[in-house]
Amino acid sequence: MYQIFYALRCNVEVKFKVYEQTIAVVGAGHWGKNLIRNFDEIGALRSICDTDEKTLESYKYLNSKPRLSKNYQEVIDDKLIDAIAIAVPAEAHYSLAKDALLSGKDVFVEKPFCLELEQAQELLELADKLGRIVMVGHLLHYHPCIQTIKELLNKNILGNLQYISVHRLNLGKLHTETNVLYSLATHDISVLLSLCDDLPYKITCHGGDFTTKGIADTSLLAMSFSNGVEAHIFSSWLNPFKEQKFTLVGSKGMLVFDDTVPWGEKLLLYPQAVIFDEYGTPDTYPGEAKRVQVEKSEPLQNECRHFLECCLSRRKAKTDAEEGLRVMQVLDAAEKSFSSKGMQFIKTDQGTYVPRMEKVLF
Repeated sequence: MYQIFYALRCNVEVKFKVYEQTIAVVGAGHWGKNLIRNFDEIGALRSICDTDEKTLESYKYLNSKPRLSKNYQEVIDDKLIDAIAIAVPAEAHYSLAKDALLSGKDVFVEKPFCLELEQAQELLELADKLGRIVMVGHLLHYHPCIQTIKELLNKNILGNLQYISVHRLNLGKLHTETNVLYSLATHDISVLLSLCDDLPYKITCHGGDFTTKGIADTSLLAMSFSNGVEAHIFSSWLNPFKEQKFTLVGSKGMLVFDDTVPWGEKLLLYPQAVIFDEYGTPDTYPGEAKRVQVEKSEPLQNECRHFLECCLSRRKAKTDAEEGLRVMQVLDAAEKSFSSKGMQFIKTDQGTYVPRMEKVLF
């Protein structure tokens, strides 16, 4: 019976029978409005919760006619709600997610997962104990260009992956509670851990806190992986222009993913490499950039559908609580490195990070 139901569920023609209105979105502002739009279009939205009455009123005319509530307890007490999507300020992620899990709901949490490593560990253990799905909104995993990059790496198109550089820059939105690592670099850390299939063994972070003391608004995070890959993530919300760019350098070629350009130009393959002559002298092998064809789809809708499918099938999400915890481990070490003016943090055999006694420059 379960297999028959599973087969039906996977059939595109019967999606409307599966995506019932069982999702509540908590937080209807800056990013929550995007989750609301997607869950409404999919047909899964049942309820919206926000403390601002005016914000709630703006959703009265959605196709799904969701229930509107200012009371979170009312939402998690609703027996017809199976899952909660949390898109509130980061400092409330842990408490709202914990309450939802204890009420028997599956949980989607926008990034960052939490603000404390211990909180992420507790939510992971609680979800496992209660048999609940927890998914973290590490959106880039559901971007077709990132998925294509993974496929190209698996086909060895770049040869041995050597170096990854990420720039995520813009002007604003300025934060006074969470720093630029948790606000911007989270996405990129999550992707790099997936591409390298490991935690980095060495982490160093430098930056500045120019607008709010103690809250980094510019950071340069360096990570070294055991497979030989070196990676740098430059994040800032004090930049005059927007840049969202991945550069991957391999022994046989290079890939550039620029998420600010038109779709057909987002992913470029450069068949360039360093070659050595008979005397061992290095030189570059030139080659023109080639556009990589990527089927267009909205990453956020892909992410929302993945969450719904995981809730139905009871399989772990691609960006589950365990993946969220790994990202939190890196964030925690990076933040400590930043606070100590660039102290290097080394991964132990137990998977935790401890500081080296001397400060280093990279």
